[in-house]
Amino acid sequence: MSKRELIVKRFYDVVKAQRTVRFKTVARDPIIQEQLARTGFPAAYIESTNEERINLTNTLREANLDIEIVISVNGKERDTQRNVAIESIEDSIYNDETLNNLVKSIELTNIETITVGEASPYATIKVTFGVTYCYTIS
Repeated sequence: MSKRELIVKRFYDVVKAQRTVRFKTVARDPIIQEQLARTGFPAAYIESTNEERINLTNTLREANLDIEIVISVNGKERDTQRNVAIESIEDSIYNDETLNNLVKSIELTNIETITVGEASPYATIKVTFGVTYCYTIS
């Protein structure tokens, strides 16, 4: 398994395991809100996105990877639900020893509301973490 995949998998495990906000659904593929039962919220999906790679030596590379976590909530106080979820994920990611041993650095770089003031009972926000890690090539 690539180091990139190990890192993304660890993000998934950390989000699923944290207990400040009990996510009922955590996935690696996009979630279609209308297909989830009300009991499936709050929900989150994790995807690796953009990555820049730099050769440090003939066998060592440094990579700057973006990992996005899309959080969906349902019901009342949607903005508060999203804010609490962001904080709990951020704390869990920053404090996970296994993840911190896999990477050189982690930084929450962006928080983006997917649809502002939508009329449905759903609210979605995307949180992007920038991750720097090194790996060897043969």
